[in-house]
Amino acid sequence: MAKIKATSELHQDPPEPTWTKDELLMASGQYGARRDVLNVALDDDKHYTLAQIKKAVADVKGGLF
Repeated sequence: MAKIKATSELHQDPPEPTWTKDELLMASGQYGARRDVLNVALDDDKHYTLAQIKKAVADVKGGLF
């Protein structure tokens, strides 16, 4: 008899999107105008989730102001 998979196995959440610093710097949206902060807050060639970006920006801004 075939085994039935659990619902959690069938409905997995898609992975959270990530961006590099270069992608964010080229974006014209929310972070395009914050180039200086992004350059300081984020590392090159690393991918960041939205939560990681917000935290990194807040950490830098909190240390400067």
